[in-house]
Amino acid sequence: MQQADVAAARADHGRALVPAALPEPAALAGPGASELARRSVEPVAELRPVVDRVTAALREAALADPYDPAVPATAGGDLVRARIHHPGCMEIGMELLGAHLEPAADTAARVRRIAAVLAAFARGFTEATRRLVLDEHEQVTRAALEARRAAEDARRRSDLRLRTVVDSAAVGIVIFEPDGRMVEVNETVATMFAYTPAQLLGMNVADLVSPQDAPEVWAERPRLLDGSLDRLRTVRPVRRGDGAPLWTDTVITTLGAPGTGEELLVAVVTDVTEQLRMQEDLAHHATHDPLTGLPNRSLFFERLDAAIEDGSPDARPGVCYLDLDGFKVVNDTLGHQAGDRLLQVLADRLRAALEPGGHLVAQMGGDEFVVLVPRSADRAELEEVASRALGTVRRPVRVDGRDIVISASVGVVRHDGELGTDELLAAADTTLYSAKRAGRGRYVLYDRDRHRDDLARFELSSQMPEALRRDDFVVVYQPLVRLADEQTIGVEALVRWQRPDGQLLGPDRFIPLAEETGLVVPLGARRGVPAGRAGRARRRRGRSRRAPRRRRTRRPPRPSPPPSATPFPPSAPGRGPARRRGRSRPGPIRRAGPR
Repeated sequence: MQQADVAAARADHGRALVPAALPEPAALAGPGASELARRSVEPVAELRPVVDRVTAALREAALADPYDPAVPATAGGDLVRARIHHPGCMEIGMELLGAHLEPAADTAARVRRIAAVLAAFARGFTEATRRLVLDEHEQVTRAALEARRAAEDARRRSDLRLRTVVDSAAVGIVIFEPDGRMVEVNETVATMFAYTPAQLLGMNVADLVSPQDAPEVWAERPRLLDGSLDRLRTVRPVRRGDGAPLWTDTVITTLGAPGTGEELLVAVVTDVTEQLRMQEDLAHHATHDPLTGLPNRSLFFERLDAAIEDGSPDARPGVCYLDLDGFKVVNDTLGHQAGDRLLQVLADRLRAALEPGGHLVAQMGGDEFVVLVPRSADRAELEEVASRALGTVRRPVRVDGRDIVISASVGVVRHDGELGTDELLAAADTTLYSAKRAGRGRYVLYDRDRHRDDLARFELSSQMPEALRRDDFVVVYQPLVRLADEQTIGVEALVRWQRPDGQLLGPDRFIPLAEETGLVVPLGARRGVPAGRAGRARRRRGRSRRAPRRRRTRRPPRPSPPPSATPFPPSAPGRGPARRRGRSRPGPIRRAGPR
């Protein structure tokens, strides 16, 4: 067939169909909507208007004369544009359309018209489907390109931010391979390690922290890589390029998905050298005296506890408690600066003289020092330490062009296996003051009975202010009798302490304590005035009982009271002022007794 004949055959669309031979449009639209709904996502109610419009267009094209193939092609595209684009939808549409138009196919020309309508419908459906696929592909491609471009932009921004953060971070950051080769460092870590970034990138982590120096870091590396360990923290010294000391606090984590074989390790490094140095200084200041540099009470008690725990009957700890005699005079006359300098010199001397023997010299505060002998065989060894300490203190100290000579008193106590830490130091303290009462400049060994008496004295002195407030001190009267004629010539007023437990203490027990604590003056004022008033009242009662006054005759002078007529017994010497305050004048009192 010639090309012209083919073109002519294609141009022959047959003859228009006869309307009377065709069924009503509803006969095609109703079944068509139901069949298409099975292959579409749209329900029948929404498909019916589209099918009605497409059916009307196809009927119009079949009946038109001349024939316009664009009409059925547009109808096929309308189905696709209405999202009825499943391949089966075109098949259903063409079958329904052919069945609808078949009654009018009474001639070959009309059959060609039906074929032309079906072909144009299929072409429009296919062309619309192709354009739809191309549009969707273009949209997908455009979306993928946009997503890729956004991802690349986000990655560049993220890399820029990360680079900015890494470069400006105050901590060092090192990214390295699992074998230790460094692949990324920031300027901070380079300055911290005294290298340049280029030098560090050519080094291995083992060049800074070797496996021998930090075996735990390298041992935990497999756990970091397989994800069983989230992070590893270590505080260790690092080798600086200039040899200066450097301590770092490092946290190592995994960069990348664990177990993929593409993991990197990232280390965040902080310089804690100064922090550790400050902690050491604070720890030293917490356990040492700031003036002399000697261990303080806290460290002394810690060492004493350890010595008591480790002690044995043949090697028990001992304590020499030392207090300077007359140190207050140095402060008052030469000034506190001279006193501080004296303490510093004596502390250095005691440390140099005693610490080489394994003894601990500590300062308990002010001018008090204590020497701990961790292991002593007997008291003789402690006496030797105390003698050496006294000799060290007695040597003159040159301060501001003056030679200061000072002595010390020492209380020596050896642990007996029963005393606790506080009890041992209390025993040393009371023994020290026994040495001061014994004349100063000497040492005194601990005595259990004396320590018990000292504690009893302290308890009485601490109870005396409250006893004064409660008025527990009473006055009793003792008659004074003249031996020549056994006549009562007066009374002696005596103070007694009536304790709440019923015990009555004599003045020999509490008057020395009152003088030491400064309570003797209020005690005398409290008890002396009632005694004088009682004496005057008794004299007045005695005069009222006498006979009327007769003519006055000259009497011989009354003899002075014997030396024993004193307000306190001879066992309390040196109490003259207090006794005078407690006495009442002699008078004609026939009976004496407590008020």
